[in-house]
Amino acid sequence: MHGDFRLDNVLVTVSPQPRITAVVDWEMATLGDPLADLGLTLVYWTDPGEEGWLTPEQKSAGGPLAAGVSTDATASPGFLSRAEFAAGYARRTGRDISRIRVLRGVRLLQARSRPRRHQRPLPAAQTVGEGFDQDGLAVPALVTRAHEVLDADATS
Repeated sequence: MHGDFRLDNVLVTVSPQPRITAVVDWEMATLGDPLADLGLTLVYWTDPGEEGWLTPEQKSAGGPLAAGVSTDATASPGFLSRAEFAAGYARRTGRDISRIRVLRGVRLLQARSRPRRHQRPLPAAQTVGEGFDQDGLAVPALVTRAHEVLDADATS
């Protein structure tokens, strides 16, 4: 399990066909449920019409809500929808994804706790880096999004 599997942690080759050629940022890798990685990937996967859920109103006066975090790229033409992406994962791996909506909600709530972990002295092996001081600004949007995902119709 990668632990932070999302579009901005992969390298993509665009020719002759777009494809992921490398996955980077493995310092949070561990043993665990691979569906947790799918759940996190889908946290950052925006369908057309959902753009801006990390809205500009949530941004601080001094900079972006969470440096380096964007959720709108996948709403661009050429990307699969969230449901198509998840179905492709299920087809290729043979894994049951019937609980993926719950995993998306849980991963959103875990993302909510990340800024809190960085507000006290860090024990060994915790992730640090540029932009973590801004993550706390995302908490309201992440909690709201988690409730939307968890409260959604089970078919979505």
